[in-house]
Amino acid sequence: MTATCHQADHKWYCDRLGTEIEALAGTIASADWNAKVPTCPDWTMADLIEHLGGVHRWAGAMVAEIAQERLAREKINWKVPPPPELPEWIRSGGKELVANLRNADADAAMWSWGSDKHVRFWSRRQLHETAVHHADALFTLGREPSIDPAVAIDGIDEFLDNLKHAVYFRPNVKELRGDNEALRFRCEGATWLVSLVPEGFTWNHDEDAPAGATVHAAPSDLLLFFYGRREPGDPHITIDGDRGLLDRWVENSEL
Repeated sequence: MTATCHQADHKWYCDRLGTEIEALAGTIASADWNAKVPTCPDWTMADLIEHLGGVHRWAGAMVAEIAQERLAREKINWKVPPPPELPEWIRSGGKELVANLRNADADAAMWSWGSDKHVRFWSRRQLHETAVHHADALFTLGREPSIDPAVAIDGIDEFLDNLKHAVYFRPNVKELRGDNEALRFRCEGATWLVSLVPEGFTWNHDEDAPAGATVHAAPSDLLLFFYGRREPGDPHITIDGDRGLLDRWVENSEL
């Protein structure tokens, strides 16, 4: 598998999203809703699932009307049930989201905050949003997440595709610039080279260009590193080279 083979495959994303939501509903079936989420320390498990269920309903409503502007979430009517009903609530909202995505033209132009201004942005975005928050739920239960390698590799591509576009809600992204310093991120099946240039940053899949710092991990752990769920020093992550350069990336790339 190459890192980009599924980039525009809307059906693939919809299929994987449905599977991920169903797996998450099973994960939380007997959760302690008051448990603190270690990777999102301001949230309890109930907060985490309420957030994700709301995101699913918000994205699904935008796709249903092929929204040309961002819909305010407060204008979308959904009711959060008592915590014991949250597994079914996440399942029902997920089914509606996936149905709306499947019924839409993947190539239809619509609003998104990222690099791709089409319906297909949302099937890809919601898959990775759900996979990372499923990992949060597993961490809360004291379990180690293992995201499918194909999903994780595509998730890193998607993260890098969208990062520049996140400036409006993550202004630190503007600090990701430099004098052509490079970082390499590597897992089985894919390599990413990120270059900090005066205008910002660029990235590609170059396996041979020199890099000042290199991060090695399994695909799942590397995706979780990009999203701040694994940190430098985590035993699942191996780092070689300039830690200061990597710390600058970590500090300013948080989404």
